[in-house]
Order: sequence, then structure tokens, then C-alpha cells
Amino acid sequence: MKSALNTSELTQNQVTIGISLTVLGVGMITLPREVFTAAGVASGWVSVLLTGIIAAGVMLLMIVLNNRYPGMSYYQYNRIIVGSWIGGFITLITSIYYVTFAAFETRAMAELIQMFILDRTPVSFTMLIFIGTAVYLVLGGYSAIFRLFELYFPAIIFFTLLIMILSANQFEMNHIRPFFEGFPPIMKGMSATVLSFVGMEIILFIQAFMRKPERAKKAAVYGIAIPTVLYAIIVIMVGGIMGVGETMTLVYPLMELAKSIEIRNFFFERFETFFIPLWILSIFTTLAIVLYLAALGIKTVFNVKKETAVFSIIPIIYILAMTPKNINEMFTMGVWIGYSMLAIGVGIPLILLLVSILRRQKQ
Repeated sequence: MKSALNTSELTQNQVTIGISLTVLGVGMITLPREVFTAAGVASGWVSVLLTGIIAAGVMLLMIVLNNRYPGMSYYQYNRIIVGSWIGGFITLITSIYYVTFAAFETRAMAELIQMFILDRTPVSFTMLIFIGTAVYLVLGGYSAIFRLFELYFPAIIFFTLLIMILSANQFEMNHIRPFFEGFPPIMKGMSATVLSFVGMEIILFIQAFMRKPERAKKAAVYGIAIPTVLYAIIVIMVGGIMGVGETMTLVYPLMELAKSIEIRNFFFERFETFFIPLWILSIFTTLAIVLYLAALGIKTVFNVKKETAVFSIIPIIYILAMTPKNINEMFTMGVWIGYSMLAIGVGIPLILLLVSILRRQKQ
């Protein structure tokens, strides 16, 4: 698998798509419930837009940090900023964060498949299949991952928007009124959107692989704008069709919306048949890139081969994925991953940026 795929550089479009698909994971079909439950009001969709704007600003600061050490990824330059020991520790806890993130995505994907497709297939068996598939992709290198992203990104966006269009005749404007009910509910809603934007910090790593790193800012802004707009549309449509109260009771609101679509004289009676495989692919993309970043971190810390790093974390991912006893515990795990992202994926890099500026360090 050590082909030319490992040496080619990423284009701006590939980075844009990579950021979008990493962010568009489990949150895509659970976000309406989480936002309305936290905000408690119909204007919760505003929380999504504000969170997206903040996320874009944070990513631009991360690019400022990257630009101080051109050609180097986060795992490499953090040691220059704070020394080998502290930098190695930061790389280790970041790798642990990505291992846990990969475990969550694996379990969420298996739960979805059991709920809607293979209800008699054990979750453990499904997880092993997807972990094995992700490992095969990761061994091909970052370029193989991003080329696969390019392949089905248009399909994911197309069918998600198609669901919105086909269900538009059920939309009730009164369900999402009033449009603004004060800032406190919106702030509460923003706290629930954190998990849906987990993964945006991959810009810390992939800018070093770009063919033209100076285009990283455009790639980051476009990459976060796509899921932000898509999230807002989904929350508005689900709230306007299902109603805020009913949305709070649904495990996967977007999936329920897809199931409600009826097309006369169409040879498929269940429209969600189109959407489920694409959503599984969306989760799989997130799983692949976080597995790659976890293995890259382990490789950096322990100075081992890429293959050794990848295979060493597979049992850990499986054990962590099996830890939640039910779907509620799985979602709780996801909430903690969101908070971990704020600390490890956002907080630490911004502190490193401050330290780098104060020490006037540049490479």
C-alpha cells in the first residue's frame, strides 16, 4: 500500500471537501434534537449559524499558527514551541482524543445499521467490518482518503438537499416562530452544537499536505461554511415539519423526516433507502480521517512504523466502542468528545499560538 498515494499533495478543493465531510458525521441527523432540546425554543437554528461563524474564526487562528511553521504539521511543530517532553505529551493526548472519537463514530455507525437495516446483526460484528475497511483505507495514506472523499461528496450533499426539497410541502412556518426569543436560549443551543462541529481542527494537520498552503484560509472557510449552511437548513426544515416538541423526542430526526416522504407511482416506497447508505459513508469518512490522525500521533510519539501504529490502536477503538451499554450512553460519550475537542482540539492550539507569538518563534 506504499504507493504514490502517500506523496501527492492536496488541492484546495480536496481540503474543503475533507473538512466538510469530517464535520458532517453523526451530528447531521441528530443535531435538530440536540439544538431544540438545549435551546427549548424554535429559534435554535440561529445557534447553528453562530457556532459555524465562531468555528470559522477559530480555524483561521489555527491557520495563523500553521503559517508560523510552514511545511510542518501540528504533531511536529508543537515540540518546537514547548519542547520535546510537553510537545510529546500534547501529541499523545491528542491521539487518545482521536482514538476515542473513532470509537464513537464506529459505535454510532453500527447502531444506525442495526436500527434501520440489519436489526438482527450484532453491533460488534458490524463494527469489526467497518474498522477493517477504515484500516485498509488509512494504510493507503492521506491522499487515498481525500480522493475517496471527493468521490461521493456530491452525492451526500445532493441527496440531503433532495430530502429537504421533497419534504418542503409539509413545512409549517408557524412551527419555527418566533424567529428570535432572546440570546440565553441561543447560547444554550450553541452548547449543543459542539459535537456537530468536531473535526474542524484537522486543518492543523492537513495544511502541511497542501499543494498551495496559501489557499488554506479559503479552504477552511468554505469547508466549514458548507456544513454550517447545511446544518441550519436541516434544523429549520425538521423543526418546521416535525415541530419543536416532537423533534425533541426523536433519536434521529433527519431520518424520520426522510421516512415521512411519499412519492406517488415511485418504485421505491421508502425514500430513506437512498439516504441511509450515504449517511453511513458520511460517518465512515470521519472515522477514516480521525483513525489516520490517531495513528499518525502514535507513530510520532513512539517512533514506530505506520502499520504498527494503525494496528496497535484497533483493539483500543473496539473496546471503547463497546463500552456504552446503550444508545443513550453512546450519545453521552459523544457529548464528552465535544467538550474534549474544545480543550484539546481548540484550547491547546490557541495556547500554543499565544506562546509562539510571545516567544517570537517562527520556522
